[in-house]
Amino acid sequence: MERQLLADQLMQFAPIMMKKLFRDLHAEGLSMHQMQLMNCIRKFGTQPMRFYGEKLMISKPNLSVLVNKLLCEGYLSRSTAETDRRIMNLALTVAGEKHIEEQRQELRVKMTEKLSAFNDDEVTRLLKAIGELTLLFNKL
Repeated sequence: MERQLLADQLMQFAPIMMKKLFRDLHAEGLSMHQMQLMNCIRKFGTQPMRFYGEKLMISKPNLSVLVNKLLCEGYLSRSTAETDRRIMNLALTVAGEKHIEEQRQELRVKMTEKLSAFNDDEVTRLLKAIGELTLLFNKL
C-alpha cells in the first residue's frame, strides 16, 4: 500500500518539478534530448550508439536523427569500432565539450535565480532531501 502511495506522489511531484524548475530552462539551439545525449556521452565517453540508445531509452531511428543533427553542428564525432565496422562509436568534439560547459553555466545561473525564492533553511532542507533521493533512486 505504501509503495502505491509513493508511486502516486511521485507521479504528482515529477510534473510539478518539471513545470516549476525546468520548463523555460533549455539550451539554445538544441533540444532537451540532444543535450541529454551530449551529457551522457560526456559522462560515459566513447561508446557505441546502441549503448547510448539503451541508456537514454531512445529507439535507434530516433537516436540517429539526434546524432545526425549533432554531427552537423560539429558537437559529435562518429567512428567505426576496430573490432566490427558495423558498430558506430560516438564521441564529443572539443566544440561539443565547450557547448556543454557554456550551457551548464547558463542553466546554473537561471536555476539559481529560480531558487532564490527559498530561504537558507529551505535550501538546506532541499539539499538534504535531494541527496537522500539521489541515493535511493540510484538503486533502481
